Amino acid sequence: MERAKDVAACGEAAIKLHRHLGEMGNTQEQVEVLQNLLARYGIQRDKNVVEAHKIMIERATQSGRKEEVRRMLLALRLMAATPPPDLGLMDALIRWAEAAQLQDLQREIAEQAYALPNLPSVQQLPFAKILVKIYDQQKQEDKAKQFREIVARIEKEEKVRALSVEIARNFEKKDYVAGEKKCRDLGELIPEDSNPWYNLACAL
Repeated sequence: MERAKDVAACGEAAIKLHRHLGEMGNTQEQVEVLQNLLARYGIQRDKNVVEAHKIMIERATQSGRKEEVRRMLLALRLMAATPPPDLGLMDALIRWAEAAQLQDLQREIAEQAYALPNLPSVQQLPFAKILVKIYDQQKQEDKAKQFREIVARIEKEEKVRALSVEIARNFEKKDYVAGEKKCRDLGELIPEDSNPWYNLACAL
């Protein structure tokens, strides 16, 4: 580990050594290995650095050391939100905060993830669903209602987008029977839009 010249090599060596020490039952040395890695590269975006944080967070959670978990999650939140954002890590942070019973921090991370700049609505959707659950648990009825409406809107948009692609594909293949059904489905989703009904007339 000491001879490793960069975060990737050091991280890989640390995780391998951590596993080896675990097999030998040297739990204290396991912790020291990960602490050394995080002291050296703790704020760098690397899969093994994140894995080290995960292991340390799980240890602290199991021991009830909430403030230690909070500090690690806050540091990782900055890493995850740095452009380009790491949405997978954001999702993991939300789950780790929930496991540690840090409800306010869980909500803050979910709100930040949902509001990340230039995030497509389809990527906002998982965080919107999480926020519905959190607001329900925290009895914030107005916000829960607001995000249920957001979830419904995004899901509708995704259905419209998917059906539009399928209809175009059906027409390209001259599969008008399948196209007819999908035009009807699309028309029911967006009755105010004339395009599905025009396409339906073409399919008949």
